[in-house]
Amino acid sequence: MMSTVGEIKKELSRQLRDEQGFLGLAIRRENEKEYILVRVKSLTKHWERRVPEEIDGVRIKLEKGEPAHAYVLK
Repeated sequence: MMSTVGEIKKELSRQLRDEQGFLGLAIRRENEKEYILVRVKSLTKHWERRVPEEIDGVRIKLEKGEPAHAYVLK
């Protein structure tokens, strides 16, 4: 069964929220397709292995963010 972008975001948030360096998630739109943006303090191999590039056809992108700008968008 295909999951919605919102369901995938909730599950990713649940899995990552307690990890050090995790800043938040946001749903973004690019070329009429939604994707999930994962913000972390630094782009390390740990995060590259921890966060998949795609779940159920929804793209997931990693982005280095600033702790002061950490927020979760709905």
